[in-house]
Amino acid sequence: MSGNETFSYGQLERALVALHGGNIATLPTLRARAKHFQRIGAVPTGPGRGKRISYSVEDVIYWALIFELAETGFPPNTASQMMKRHGWSLTSFFSGPVGQPDRFLCIRADLLSLHLSRVLTHYNIGVMTAEQLRRKVLSNPDYARVVLINLSTLKRRLGEALGIQWKTYKREWDPSRMFAQPQEGDRAG
Repeated sequence: MSGNETFSYGQLERALVALHGGNIATLPTLRARAKHFQRIGAVPTGPGRGKRISYSVEDVIYWALIFELAETGFPPNTASQMMKRHGWSLTSFFSGPVGQPDRFLCIRADLLSLHLSRVLTHYNIGVMTAEQLRRKVLSNPDYARVVLINLSTLKRRLGEALGIQWKTYKREWDPSRMFAQPQEGDRAG
């Protein structure tokens, strides 16, 4: 696949199950979370009962990333706002082949402060290698709490689940196509 392919909701759902343990018993929880993300506008909603929607590679990446944020404990509204604010830069990592060394999404988050203030200002986000993590994060006492997501592993597993050949994939996503850009002082949830 080169990136121009589209996927059905069923394919997307199976890929998300594969990313989160591959246990079909998790499907009801996954579906409930997906519906919640759709209700709050975090991911595209379906076109209606009995109608099909096609998801691009970029859409699938977006879904995978927002589910990863939720998996690490970010509330759905916070994960949604983070993706609206940073989704474009995070999806850029998925263009081209899976490189070495692995890349990690690093989020320095004071989640309690974030939750209490309800304003998305109490976090920093970046993509870096393990060596960069060691130098910039692990040796820095100011980084008391971090959330790490191995984006390389996510990319490999997503590629395996959907048959995406990352070496030939080129990003063609227009971030304004699905989501409006957040405004200063966006509320977290």
